[in-house]
Amino acid sequence: MVSGYSLVDGLSDAQKANNSAALANAKYGSTVTLSVKSAKAFSVFGVAGNDLSKTTNLTGTGLDATSDVAYDKGTLANLRLALTKVATGKIGDKISRADVLAAIKSAGADKFVVVKQGTTAISSAKDVLQGKVYTATQYTLDDSALNDAYYTVQADGAGIPTLTYTAKAGQENSSTNQGVTANANNENILARFNFNY
Repeated sequence: MVSGYSLVDGLSDAQKANNSAALANAKYGSTVTLSVKSAKAFSVFGVAGNDLSKTTNLTGTGLDATSDVAYDKGTLANLRLALTKVATGKIGDKISRADVLAAIKSAGADKFVVVKQGTTAISSAKDVLQGKVYTATQYTLDDSALNDAYYTVQADGAGIPTLTYTAKAGQENSSTNQGVTANANNENILARFNFNY
C-alpha cells in the first residue's frame, strides 16, 4: 500500500472511472496504471487560507489578536497561518504532544513580544521614532494547557487547540520604568527591555 496519495480526492470523474475499471480488470502478475493525486495535508492548528476562524487562536492577558503584531514576526494572523503549515498529516493522524510543541517553536509561536507606542503595536525597528515612548510585553506559550498526549488531525479546522500565553511586561534594563523613550529613529527598541530575547 502506498501512502500519501489519493485515488479519489482531486481526481476527475473520468479518472475515477478509469481507476475503477483498471482495478476491476486487473489480473495477477499484470501491470495496472492508476491516476493518483497527492493527499492533502491538514494541520492540527487548522486550515491555511483566508478564514482565520479555521485556525488556532492565540490568547493572553492584553493580547489583541485583531490588531497586535509580534515585533519582528509580523501580524498575529500571519503567525496563526504559519502554524497551519506545521504539525501536518492526513485526517485521523495522531501527532504527539512533543511534536506539537516542537511545531509551535518551529513556527516562531512559542514566544513573541508585542511592542507598542501608546495603543499601537509596531512591527519592527523601522517603525521606531526618536523621542516616542514604547512599552513591550513578552508572551510565552503556557504549554501546560496543551496536556493531551496526542492531537488528532481533523479537516476544516475542527478540534484545533487554543494556544494560551503568559504575559510579562518589559522594564527598561537600567531601571524599573516600563516605558522606554527611543534615542533615535529606527532604534532596536527591544534591546532596551529586560527580556534577554
